[in-house]
Amino acid sequence: MTEFLGQQKASEAPALVNVRKLEEALNNRIDQIADLLVLLTYGEMIELTDEVWKAQPEETPITQANLPALLHRWAIERQRRQAL
Repeated sequence: MTEFLGQQKASEAPALVNVRKLEEALNNRIDQIADLLVLLTYGEMIELTDEVWKAQPEETPITQANLPALLHRWAIERQRRQAL
């Protein structure tokens, strides 16, 4: 992430973010996620969607507004289970 920020000294104004580089990096990461999803078998895709579905709070429909939080919650829970 530091490559997106300009260098600064303590006495200087905050560094500027290179938005173009940040957007390129973000797009690359999203492309990488898409590439990984394409490699999943049908069974693995079913398993993935089942796990994400179970991570949603009860009685809460999945919406565009809460989908990012749901995916994050699922990923964090999965990492915790794998660390055990």
